Amino acid sequence: DQVLHGATDPWIWTHALPGTELVTGVLDQVYVSWYLVLLLSILVVATWAPLRLRSRFFLAFVLCMAFAGSMAAIYFASGGPAFYADLAGDAERFAPLLQNLDGTRALGVQNVLWDAFVTGSERLYGGISAMPSMHVTLTALVALAAWRWHPGVGAVAMVYTGLILVGSVHLGWHYAIDGYAGIVIALLAWKIAGLAVGMPPGVAGRSPR
Repeated sequence: DQVLHGATDPWIWTHALPGTELVTGVLDQVYVSWYLVLLLSILVVATWAPLRLRSRFFLAFVLCMAFAGSMAAIYFASGGPAFYADLAGDAERFAPLLQNLDGTRALGVQNVLWDAFVTGSERLYGGISAMPSMHVTLTALVALAAWRWHPGVGAVAMVYTGLILVGSVHLGWHYAIDGYAGIVIALLAWKIAGLAVGMPPGVAGRSPR
């Protein structure tokens, strides 16, 4: 992250924005909304999207889960900034970040995840996996499908993807490179799925094909 961002951890930039407490509160809520947004997006594509767009989305979804959510997550196994002190033994680097997150949902969930990790709990949603960011990967995939379906909806989805990317860094969940990797994987999966279903360039429209 420091190599890519001028020897600076990117969270320092976001926490230097005016109204940091408001920014943190908004991003905290946006990040929590991800689960509902993803579920609704899947339902919308499954029921309303043109057939080829639907096929392309779900094939790309499977590819993202297989390569980003399983293979890459294992090969690049890591914990985000929130867990850096415990995993790397450096309590200073991200201490100001964690102090700024006091009272957020993010910090509360991070504490629960760490307790599950150190106790060896196999609770549902109890894992820690920073690289790549699945929040960003799947949100970027939804944005690609939304843009292909309707550019206006796609623009909104891309803004949401940007908020998730910034929020993942601002809230200590991920390093920025985790999100960048997720976007690259989503783009590759989308391209491969497009070739597989024979989907031509352009907006999908509402044709059943």
